[in-house]
Amino acid sequence: DWLATYCAHDPSRLIGIGVLPMAHPDDALAEAERCVSELGFKGVWRRPERIPGTAALHDPGYEPLWSFLEESNTPISVHPGLNGATPSDFYMNHFDNDYTAMHAAHFPVEQMMNVTDFVSFGILERHPELRVAFLECGAGWVPYYMHRLDEHLEVFGYPNAKLSMKPSEYFQRQCFVSVEEVEPGMGVVMDAYPDSVVFASDYPHGDGLFPGATKELMETDQISDADRNRIFDDNAVRLYALET
Repeated sequence: DWLATYCAHDPSRLIGIGVLPMAHPDDALAEAERCVSELGFKGVWRRPERIPGTAALHDPGYEPLWSFLEESNTPISVHPGLNGATPSDFYMNHFDNDYTAMHAAHFPVEQMMNVTDFVSFGILERHPELRVAFLECGAGWVPYYMHRLDEHLEVFGYPNAKLSMKPSEYFQRQCFVSVEEVEPGMGVVMDAYPDSVVFASDYPHGDGLFPGATKELMETDQISDADRNRIFDDNAVRLYALET
């Protein structure tokens, strides 16, 4: 409600993304419907963790949510974070509560597990118009990890899904990641997934530079001008179905 009031100051520039509760799929659906239909938000988001006592991301109870988002042309984003309220016992135990080690591993590991959920349990197969963004984890991991998921389809198959395409093809069709800087292998990422990368400033966090957040990406020779336009403009328009 606060965010809707904030965005109302300039709806042409301020676009809200609703936070979904994770306690029960029915609650998530009800809030998604409210955020989109009543508040006019352009997307919803949730955290990546599988919290004990709550439904897994691939639980059949979430099917109505995926259908609603697909039918309403609304994307869902998965966004990690690490603080005192984050369920992170696995990382605390593994790294003896070393915050730096936990923070470094938590973001990409959780996102890899989430994209695996969306692919290996057939969510993207059953909902071909659903768009999913895996945010604040960079983009460099995507070519490697999607290759790994493709390989596992070939070698083992995915017993919980009847996939008609390779995992990497679902990602190309429906998925997005964000970048805040020039990452190693940026050109490779854009060659393989040109429509899947968007810019994020992460402002006002410490790594969200201001001014100059876009300087590296604007000046690098790793990517073409066409790719720059995709990262800064076109792909975000596609992700959030924005009017231009």
